[in-house]
Amino acid sequence: MKITVPGQLRRHAAKGLDPKTRGESALQAACRKEVERLEYAGKSFLVTSDIELTNDALGAALEIAREWMTSSNGNNQRAGLSVLKAHELDYEPDDPREIRTEVKAPKSLAEMYQGAAKPATEVLTEDIKRLNWSTGVSGRVRPETLAWLIERARYWAGMHPTPSIQKAAKKFTVTYGERHESLQRMIASTLEIEDETEAPASEPKRLILVSCGGKKLDTDRALARAMYVGNYHLACRAAADVMGEWTMILSAKYGLVGLDDEIDAYDVRPTDPEAITSEELTKQATDLEILDAHVTVLGGSDYVKLVRQVWPDAEAPLSGGIGQQLKQLAKIYKGEVLEDDERQAPAAEPGRQIGRRKMMSFVQWSDRPKYLHFYGTAKAKQKPNPEGIFVYSTWTEATDGFNLLKSVETGELVATVHSNSYIWAAHPDPSEIPAPEVEEKEEEPAAEPERSFRNELRLIPGVPSLNRPISKVVWFGGKVRKNASGPSEKWRQASISYVGEGEYEVWDLATEETLLRCKGNAWIAWGPVVEAPVVEVQEPEEMEEIEEPAPVETEPEPAPEPTPAPKPQQRYEVPENFLYMAEEADTETARAWWKRRCERYAETGE
Repeated sequence: MKITVPGQLRRHAAKGLDPKTRGESALQAACRKEVERLEYAGKSFLVTSDIELTNDALGAALEIAREWMTSSNGNNQRAGLSVLKAHELDYEPDDPREIRTEVKAPKSLAEMYQGAAKPATEVLTEDIKRLNWSTGVSGRVRPETLAWLIERARYWAGMHPTPSIQKAAKKFTVTYGERHESLQRMIASTLEIEDETEAPASEPKRLILVSCGGKKLDTDRALARAMYVGNYHLACRAAADVMGEWTMILSAKYGLVGLDDEIDAYDVRPTDPEAITSEELTKQATDLEILDAHVTVLGGSDYVKLVRQVWPDAEAPLSGGIGQQLKQLAKIYKGEVLEDDERQAPAAEPGRQIGRRKMMSFVQWSDRPKYLHFYGTAKAKQKPNPEGIFVYSTWTEATDGFNLLKSVETGELVATVHSNSYIWAAHPDPSEIPAPEVEEKEEEPAAEPERSFRNELRLIPGVPSLNRPISKVVWFGGKVRKNASGPSEKWRQASISYVGEGEYEVWDLATEETLLRCKGNAWIAWGPVVEAPVVEVQEPEEMEEIEEPAPVETEPEPAPEPTPAPKPQQRYEVPENFLYMAEEADTETARAWWKRRCERYAETGE
C-alpha cells in the first residue's frame, strides 16, 4: 500500500533503525530504496514522499510514530503525528487486540469518563492519555479501552439522573456497540476462547461485598465473620451466601476484609474523617487483583457510593430505607424478615436516603439558601428523629461558622449548627426546591454612537500623542479587521491614552478596565462622543419702571476715535500625518524637523 512517510521518519528508518522484527526489516529496506531514489534525482532526503509498504512495515512505522509522540524533539513529534493521523487505521495487526477504533463523545460524557475510576492497565492508560479531551472526547482506542468506554456508557444510560447524559450515553452505546461485539468475536476466534466471560479457576466469578454493621460483638478482637452481630448485616450475609461463592466485608475503617480475618472492634462510619477512602480501597483491590471482578454491593448508599468509585459498574440491588432493604434481602435468601436493630438512618419516604454527614457538605461557605430534610444532630450514638423537617440553611461570616436552619413552611429557626458538626439529613428532590425569586428589571436599550467608523487608531481626530498627551474620549467597539462591517464587541465609552513608544491604551470610563493596548496602526471601531452643550438661562430681574426726564437739547460731543481691538493670534490644526511623523520618524533628526514643521504650521497654516 502507498504510505506518505515524512523525511524525518524515513531517515531514521534507513540509517538509525536496528531491525528486530520482520516489519522493521521491511520498513528499513523500503526507506533505503527511497533515499537512493531521491539522491539520484538530486532531491533532499528529508522531503515527504509516498512509499510502497507492506502491512508489517506499516506496523513498524506506526510503532516509531507512537514513540515519537512523547519525544522532546518537535520535528519527531510532528512527523509521528502526521503518520498516525493519516495511516493508523490502515494497519491490520495480526493480534486483533491491537486494532484501533475511532470514537467520539460529547463534552457531557467526557466529564463523566474523566471522573470515573480507571483500572490500572497499560493499554487503558496509554489509550486514555492519547485521547483528545478539549471539547469532548475523541481519538482512537483498542478493544480493551472501547469495552471500558461502552460498559460505563451503558451504566450511565440506565442509571444517571441527568437526561442529557443518559441520552449521550445511549447514543454512544448504540454507535459503537456493534463494533465492540465484532471485535470481541474476532478476538475470541483468534485466541480460540469459547467463553470470554469464563474466568480462570483461581479467580471468582462474582464478588459480593457486604457492608459492615454498627452493632458488634462485645469484645476487643474477633474474626470478621463473628464481629458483626446486627440483623441488617446478618441479612446481607445470608443473601450473599445465596448470590455468590466469594464474599468479603466492606469495613468503614479497614476496607476489604475477609470473613476469616481477625480485626479489632471500632466505631467508624463511611462519612467519618477516619473512614477508608476510595484511593485506599483501590490500592487494596489492586493488591488482591480483583479490579476486574464482577462486584455486587449489599449495603447503604454511602457504601454503594464508595464501591462505585473503584468499580463504576458495580451492582447495588438494595434500595429504599432499612426496613425495605430487609424485605428485599429476605426475598433473596427466602427466609423471614429480620427486625431492624441497626443504628442507621430510616428513610422518611421511599427512595430517600438519609445519612450522617457534616453540615459543610450541604453549605459550602455560601450565603445562598440550601434546602435539605433535617432529622436532627448526629452526636455520638445519637439516633435520628423519625420525622424530618424540610429546612433551608444559610451561612454568613456574621454567624461565625454556624448555619441557621429555618423551616421552609413557617420560616422559624429550627436549629443552629456549626459547619463542622454532623447531622442526620437527606437531599431533597429537585421538584421540592422552590424557584428563586427573580426581580424583573426593565431592560435599558443598549447605548451606541450616532455615527461609527472603522479605521486606524492614529487617524482618529484629536488622538493623543507625545506632544499632545491629552486623552481622547470616544465610543469604542473593539479591535476589528480592515474589512469588518461592524463592531467586534458591545459599544462603551472609553478613553484613549498615549503610553509611549508608539503604543496606545484604551480603557473603559465606567470600570477603568483596560480594553485594548496596541500600536497606532491597529484598526478599531469607534464613534464620536457628542456632549450636549450646557446653556445657562438667566431669568431677567424685575425692574421698577422709572419715568425718564424729558430730553434736553445740547450740542453733541464729538465721538472718540475707536481703539482697534488686538487681533487674536490664530492657531491652525496640525494635520495628523505631520504629528505622526514628528513622533514616529525613523531618526532623531527627522523627528526634530517634523516637530519644527508642526509648530510652523500651527502658527501660519502653511
